[in-house]
Amino acid sequence: MKRLSPALFIAVLLTSCATSEAPPPPAEPAFLTDEQVTELWNEAYQADSQPESEAAFTRLIARDDITEEQRARLYMGRGIKRGIFVRDDPRAYPQCSVLDFRAFEQLADPDDPRMEQMIKNRAYQFSRFQYFDDAPEDCKSEARIYQEELLSRR
Repeated sequence: MKRLSPALFIAVLLTSCATSEAPPPPAEPAFLTDEQVTELWNEAYQADSQPESEAAFTRLIARDDITEEQRARLYMGRGIKRGIFVRDDPRAYPQCSVLDFRAFEQLADPDDPRMEQMIKNRAYQFSRFQYFDDAPEDCKSEARIYQEELLSRR
């Protein structure tokens, strides 16, 4: 077995180091434009039925190619639909609706022009809890916690 001379070994080592490329910088995340999200929002909102609308909004909210502001708008849309079409879907109840409004509030810019509308919608949905005691238990318990949080902020 022949041995490589130290000079040849160093030359091979340096050549291999010189030809290796640095990894590319991480790519900027690609997000949908606001116009694209608005189009998808409209499609979800205008779906033929509440279950189809619910499913469309839920899929959109789960996407990883939208910004937090866009996700907030989607939560707002789903919350509105859940509050309007009560009992047309297993999660279409005021108690589930206010949880979407909570998500909107957490994700949206405090100066978002829809914030005032959300606060009014949320108050209306809270006022309807007594009429829809058959809401999903997880929505009922989380909505009660959220309502208590809001009362403690005053």
